[in-house]
Amino acid sequence: AASPAAAGALLEALAKHVLYIHGQIPGPYDALAAEALGPSGPAPGRCRKASRRRTMLRRTRKLVASFDLLFGALPRALAAVQPPGSAHGGSPPLVAALVLGGSLASPRAVFLVRGHAGPTAAAPSAAELRGLQRRLVRELVRVCGDLASLRLGLCRLHLLLQAPRAAPLPSPFRPRPALRLKLRRAHACFVELGAPPAEAGSASLDEALGWCDAPVDGIDPASPPTSAAAAAAVRSEQIWFHAMGASLRGFSI
Repeated sequence: AASPAAAGALLEALAKHVLYIHGQIPGPYDALAAEALGPSGPAPGRCRKASRRRTMLRRTRKLVASFDLLFGALPRALAAVQPPGSAHGGSPPLVAALVLGGSLASPRAVFLVRGHAGPTAAAPSAAELRGLQRRLVRELVRVCGDLASLRLGLCRLHLLLQAPRAAPLPSPFRPRPALRLKLRRAHACFVELGAPPAEAGSASLDEALGWCDAPVDGIDPASPPTSAAAAAAVRSEQIWFHAMGASLRGFSI
């Protein structure tokens, strides 16, 4: 099992890779963030080059703010995910989805992630964490490299977490009980955070659908419970939590 911090760092590395490899940002995320947040300010002057740089810095800072909001809260969200029926060393399984598209109703590409995050797992060192992130990206390129050729256009990157309906996930995660992830309508890649702890898998669609207890393939209205027993079942039911207000919007210069 991975600690919530380690699982969050792996999802963060996956998000950075997806943003760059699918043309949502004009360069690697870390390089853009370092330039936008570094001590050097925008180039002075009114020429076209200076204007383009100011625009890039402004858009990058907005992206970084959303990114920090989202992934700063992710370890606490993963620690709060306690689905029933976990059998992996007593640690709760993690199911997450990174969704590229104009909206969750029209996904273009979906990266479905399964792993295990437990509050009692030992946190890796910073060097170990960087090594895990590099291994994950290498495996992702090996297994899902064919998705890199997709021309998606500029869209948004959404993060979903599967959790019981009553799970106390922190902001910006909000329960979406009526949401069904439309895997069959998107290009999909299935990523296993297992043993070794950063490993991409090549599961079939049917196998990957078995990872999800939360609904997939469509958006239906939620049905109100009809009894106290039904209400208890609904509270423990697995649904998707959406990091609302923190989706990452692609941009170009």
